[in-house]
Amino acid sequence: GAAETVDHTAGDVATAVRAMHPGGVDAVLDLVGGRAAVNQLRPVVRDGGNIVSIAGGVDRHLPAERGIDAANVRMRVTTARLEEVAALVASGGLRLHLSGVVPLERAGDAVAQSRAGHVRGKLVITVS
Repeated sequence: GAAETVDHTAGDVATAVRAMHPGGVDAVLDLVGGRAAVNQLRPVVRDGGNIVSIAGGVDRHLPAERGIDAANVRMRVTTARLEEVAALVASGGLRLHLSGVVPLERAGDAVAQSRAGHVRGKLVITVS
């Protein structure tokens, strides 16, 4: 688990991180926020630190500043990888938090709830 967390709904994330780590942090890992999150958190990364985004948050056209190494990471989904993940879930090696199961007719509402930050875990949309 995480040693420290920041509630992004309670105020400015960069200010909260800076309060916990006045000298900055070694790295930022962006899993959901994209460019806005990376731009907000770039100032709290120490000189020579790292920023990695799987949400396309790193602007590749910006020159490296303060020796910060920044990169977007993309994964290519293949049938073999999906089968491997399914096997991990089935064996209990990977646990998923399921927030809910909704029919396709309610998908719009479910996505809106997720975007508003009201969903914790995965949503499954079923097609009948």
